[in-house]
Amino acid sequence: GWVDIHFAHDYMGDEPDQGRYYSKVLFFIGGMILLVTTKDLVGAFVGWEFMGLASYALISFWFHKKSAADAGMQAFLYTRFGDIFILAAIGLLVYYVGNINMVELDELAKNGEIDKTVAFVAALFIFMGAIGKSGQFPLYPWLMNAMEGPTTVSALIHGATMVNSGIYIVARLFDFFAYTEALFIVANVAALSAFIGATSALVQKEIKKILAYSTMSHLSIAFVGLGVGSLAAGMLHLVNHAIFKALLFLSAGAVIYIAHHTKDAWKLGGLIKTAPWVALFMAMGSLSLAGVPPFSGYFSKEMVVAAAWEWGNGFTKTFVTIAALLSIAYITR
Repeated sequence: GWVDIHFAHDYMGDEPDQGRYYSKVLFFIGGMILLVTTKDLVGAFVGWEFMGLASYALISFWFHKKSAADAGMQAFLYTRFGDIFILAAIGLLVYYVGNINMVELDELAKNGEIDKTVAFVAALFIFMGAIGKSGQFPLYPWLMNAMEGPTTVSALIHGATMVNSGIYIVARLFDFFAYTEALFIVANVAALSAFIGATSALVQKEIKKILAYSTMSHLSIAFVGLGVGSLAAGMLHLVNHAIFKALLFLSAGAVIYIAHHTKDAWKLGGLIKTAPWVALFMAMGSLSLAGVPPFSGYFSKEMVVAAAWEWGNGFTKTFVTIAALLSIAYITR
């Protein structure tokens, strides 16, 4: 977040509405901190909604452009649709289990003290919220249009706990999900989403939209890691993705800034001559995304694919492997 604000100082330097921008970003970061520090689902839900509101405000920051205003509204409505299910899950758990503490829910699930049907429905509802937040199939179109916001916001959304929060919440309730056997659904939806994200990234022209579809694909790969029962692989890929994707978005922001807000990837070239440092950092982020050793992305992505081949069914392992291979193709483009 702080790197992002430092970067934004120059990127948003000519903007008349600086105060509005920074207050929204800090509100956003506040929502993220609340989500990751809370121990119960209500606190998490409040942080979750704060982020939803802040992402709406930031995506439609340049609200005088119709496309940006519409994109913010779309992001808000898509993620709110998912959030209704989380609210329903909280209601279910309060009524039937009488507990919404995430640590205790995991413990109860481990000891088999929750009715399996209730737990399954609650897990499914929580996953629906995660689908909305993390841009999984079928609630993913908002993630692409979110590129209408300033690039600094894109880096924050894709690198920090915004789109990652869906995976985060499933990881926090990992034992609960494992007990209900809902992880099978998580793995299959994620494998399909990874494939859709990767194939869509292949055909985009706009530099930020390639990265947005890539985010969808890589978050899905992290979700597959959780879905096939490897908490370590899923979370490692989530952390690695957050680092290299924020780096790529900030590099893309620097390129767009240098090129006077041209975003068409086919019109941008010769970066090594004009901005060698940006080219170097972008290359490092790209190699990590493609999973080239010794960069971090290689270890986590291969770990997920290995876990999928070990545990997953044919559908999951085939689609996640194709998505992992395609990430080399679209980032090289």
